[in-house]
Amino acid sequence: MRVSELTSLTRTDTRPDTPAYIACHSKGRKDRITPLDAGTAAALRVWLRENPGTPTTPVFTARGTDRKMTTDAVAQRLKGPHRQGC
Repeated sequence: MRVSELTSLTRTDTRPDTPAYIACHSKGRKDRITPLDAGTAAALRVWLRENPGTPTTPVFTARGTDRKMTTDAVAQRLKGPHRQGC
């Protein structure tokens, strides 16, 4: 899954129950179903419970807002605090 597809996911795109999967709209207007393993599905259920929203709310939001997280924000979080300034 591309980062842009991940940041565009809404709560309605997620199916964390059995069979667990994510439905995304990928490049070229193609719809794709990505199955989730049990651990990822469990983590997603917890995340959605701890971060409530409407069906159209992005799964991953910018801090303190209901707007979707940007791809730059994802890159920054993956970079982590130990690598800032590199």
